[in-house]
Amino acid sequence: MNSKNIKIIKIEKTIQNKDIYNKTRIQLKIYASSPDIKTKQDKESAGDRINYNVRKSICTSFNTENISNKLYNPSFTPHYSFTTTNVQWI
Repeated sequence: MNSKNIKIIKIEKTIQNKDIYNKTRIQLKIYASSPDIKTKQDKESAGDRINYNVRKSICTSFNTENISNKLYNPSFTPHYSFTTTNVQWI
């Protein structure tokens, strides 16, 4: 699998109620495409990596790595918590 051939098409957000930390929950859905990723197993594996890196990037950007778990799920900002759904392959 060559990650250089993965293209993020779009990211949608769904704003939800407050979570147990009193932060507004936002669920992200990422749409991706790749001519090289064809099997269900490869799509799930690549999708997990994409979601992990999106959540990690949020934590790194807001210096909140210390209040999330090792999978950065959920990831936090001062006012929001983010989760991700399965990547939708187009």
